[in-house]
Amino acid sequence: MALAAAVAGCTSYQAKPLDPPAILAEVDRQRRGDDAASTAESAAEAAFTFAQAARWMAEHGPDLREARSQYETALAVSRVPTPLPNPTIQAGLQHAFGPDVGPIRRVQPFGGLGLTLPLGRTRACQNELNRVIAERLHVELEARHREIYLDLRRSYAQWCVAAARIETGKKVGESFGKSVALSRQLVEAGVATSLDVGLLELEQGRAEAAVLSARHDLAGLERELSRLIGVHAERFVAPSEPLLPDLPDEPPAPGELIAVLLDHHPALARLRAQYEEAEATLRLEIARQWPDLQIGTPFSSDPDVRRTVIGLSLGLELPLLDRNQPGIAKAHHQREEVRLKYEAAANRALADIEGARQAAARAADEWRFVRQTLLPRAEKNVDLAQRQLQAGSGDTLGFLTAQRARAELVVEALEAELSLREAWVDLEQAIGKPLLHFPGESDAGRPGAAQPEVAAPSATPESPETSATPERPVRRRLR
Repeated sequence: MALAAAVAGCTSYQAKPLDPPAILAEVDRQRRGDDAASTAESAAEAAFTFAQAARWMAEHGPDLREARSQYETALAVSRVPTPLPNPTIQAGLQHAFGPDVGPIRRVQPFGGLGLTLPLGRTRACQNELNRVIAERLHVELEARHREIYLDLRRSYAQWCVAAARIETGKKVGESFGKSVALSRQLVEAGVATSLDVGLLELEQGRAEAAVLSARHDLAGLERELSRLIGVHAERFVAPSEPLLPDLPDEPPAPGELIAVLLDHHPALARLRAQYEEAEATLRLEIARQWPDLQIGTPFSSDPDVRRTVIGLSLGLELPLLDRNQPGIAKAHHQREEVRLKYEAAANRALADIEGARQAAARAADEWRFVRQTLLPRAEKNVDLAQRQLQAGSGDTLGFLTAQRARAELVVEALEAELSLREAWVDLEQAIGKPLLHFPGESDAGRPGAAQPEVAAPSATPESPETSATPERPVRRRLR
């Protein structure tokens, strides 16, 4: 009866075959947004702002979905308390022989029931280790979310600058087109030649080719963005409002950045979680020194006498030789290993902050010089060359040179802006926290703004929902 009850309480296997065609179709539907929720989105919500990109990434991002599934697996394990060892049942037959054994009852049954009672804190330490492992994977989920979020800031800025490069190329082409029309008028007036018209037409064609190249670069960036956030590139509709944050004159002071580092750096948060796991593992290995109490209740029948004998036995392994020395030594050194890794990671993080801050300052100086000094000079040169050409005192080659210099500086200004924005992203990644605010982005919506604690094994918390933008420090995680 006991065996039947035990078997009945076991979990039965339920098949759940993988259906690749159905999964592929569902993923494609989600990427394209072919559902009622996406259809109901308003035009403002559908615009591809950075805030919308962050929301899509939190919902559809493949990397986040993988990290979330790993955490939920560990969370499911942590919800289940470590059970006591199963009791054992023994049964068999014993055969008696010898001159004092009667001829009838030579074979008699015997049996026994055995119980194992842990004397140490092994079960409690195992429960704690399971909880800490779930906690570590929750940290991994948050840290991965924050890293992808900062990568998204870089990719989105690159996407915006690439789109601006296309518009700039169109304007440059239109400017050369007007110059071609002007040069043809000058040819009729006898001031310019057909060669001058041809040179300007060549520059106009180069501007159109640059637009085609910029479109190719934009398509590559959209492909990377699509892989990052898990949404089809056809849904990237640029809004009419500004897309990128304003750039400060200079980065924060080193002391401010270092103060943010401890609470928000993903690598340091991972190592803090690993250190907690190493400590929980060490506690478990120490608890395993203590032996378990073995309780047995054997019973049998006397072969020659009509009686049944029931006994009680107690067994205890004496920890004289094996006191789990290898496991404890390994756990001790693993804990120290994580401590040294944390020190090394902190050293590298401080170096990254120093380098990223200097790079941001240099990129800001270059961007300001190009915008405030070189571009105005180029505009003046083009205006002067055009007026001289119309007055008949200038030449087409000088006008062409001035226009070409201005076009190159416009592109150089975009490249300088992109370099500056990427330098700010490098600085954000060095400290693990966003420093600039995109239009529509709020602190409340950043990742980590509302993250649940990992509960004790007896509790049953809901699975976490990853917010769109990770930022708020979380106790015992991204502090």
